[in-house]
Amino acid sequence: VVLREWERSASQFEIVLSRAGNTFLPPVLDVTVHEHDIRGALELPAHRQGEVIDLAVGFIGERFTRRVASASLDGAVVIDEDGDVIAGRSGAPVQLTTSRFELFRAGFGRRSARQIAARITGADSAPYVEQLVIFSPALTDIVE
Repeated sequence: VVLREWERSASQFEIVLSRAGNTFLPPVLDVTVHEHDIRGALELPAHRQGEVIDLAVGFIGERFTRRVASASLDGAVVIDEDGDVIAGRSGAPVQLTTSRFELFRAGFGRRSARQIAARITGADSAPYVEQLVIFSPALTDIVE
């Protein structure tokens, strides 16, 4: 029922939000996070790329690198699976390498600290995990 309602009304919501710019980014990201929660629970993955995921990835990547700098940690760069820099400066001493979808899910607490730490090289990963996740990491590993 929820998925049908989203399907029915999402296009109108997207039009309103696209005209509002980044003002409505938090509700869009929240809906997208929960959409993928439901898709994961139902084992129906889809929509793992696109404009909303790109917005989320940009937001999470920039937030992460700002927080790393504010925490006086060694600089970090976020690199996708193709080797493209998502956020930060190429050559930074700490590297988070992940797919864009995994960065999106990890940033919103849909991956465990262990899963996130496995993608960080160049330093003790624990303080970097704390800077990445908006709320807190999942208590157990999540595989979708």
